Amino acid sequence: TSTGKSKTPALDAFGRDPEYEPNLRAARRVEAQAQGWRAVLDLLDAELRQTSKSPEEQAELYLERGTILDWSLNDLEGAREAYACAMELDERNPQVWLRLLGSMARNQSWHEADDLLVRVLSFVSEEGLKAVLTAWRGAINEHLIRDTDAAFDFYRDALELRNDLPLALTGLRRLSEDRKLWNDLIELGERELKLLDGPAKTFCYYQLAQLYMRRQGRADLAIELLERAQRIESDDVLVNSELSRLYEYSARWADQIAVDERLLELTSDPEEKLSLHHRIGLTHEEHLHDDERAIEHYHAAVALRPSHAPAMQALGRLCHKYERWEDLLRMHEVEARQAEAE
Repeated sequence: TSTGKSKTPALDAFGRDPEYEPNLRAARRVEAQAQGWRAVLDLLDAELRQTSKSPEEQAELYLERGTILDWSLNDLEGAREAYACAMELDERNPQVWLRLLGSMARNQSWHEADDLLVRVLSFVSEEGLKAVLTAWRGAINEHLIRDTDAAFDFYRDALELRNDLPLALTGLRRLSEDRKLWNDLIELGERELKLLDGPAKTFCYYQLAQLYMRRQGRADLAIELLERAQRIESDDVLVNSELSRLYEYSARWADQIAVDERLLELTSDPEEKLSLHHRIGLTHEEHLHDDERAIEHYHAAVALRPSHAPAMQALGRLCHKYERWEDLLRMHEVEARQAEAE
């Protein structure tokens, strides 16, 4: 090693008395600053041979050895062995088992990682930490070991310990959807709402509304949830479109028109605008008996596409009804010009 040739005071002192612990540590610091990692490992081994060390002190040295092998020398197997030695000496030290778990993950030793979590869970008492570790078991079993039945149970166990844990909530929601457990999904969605804000909360409201409507036929609850989502993001097209559909289903015609008019403002697609104008016109005509407003929207639809037969027919019907012959003539002129152009 470089220890025999160095002129630094720390290494000179180490050369004179290599068994003296302060000399060992000072030499180790010098070699680490110079990135002489092999020399650092030799010095760590020398310190580990000292019989006066407690198990906890030895574990710290093995942890340092593993860190050098892991991060500086890219020796994953050697690092894992060092972390495993530290675990046998001081298993309750979180730094030790977290490093060992990370090493197992980099080696893709998922079954061993799951076994390590079982071991750690056997002595952890704090419920929040137990919940997190149990959720980790769920994620490992779901995504890496591919045992979704075990993962389902672990996510549920984690939520029993801490009912707002995002990893467990999202994992259990995913697996419940695969199993078509609709009531469980609704319960999980209600929990998730308490954790989210902004666009994520809006989308959660939307998903939950769909579950209430499609799986329980509860249009009233679905509408309530979508209205909450709309208060968060009034410009969300997905929410407004679903709300319009449910207002129509519930015969809430004025509310449906208000949402459809909002959708008109939000879209720039001519086809979407055409469809919305025709739809609003029909609602005014057939349900609110407001023919004047219906005519306005049928005119707007025809202006966008004169060949749109449903809008043309509806506009023609109302023009005949109210003997609005000039409007009817203009409509037929537009229709004729369109036919010539084609």
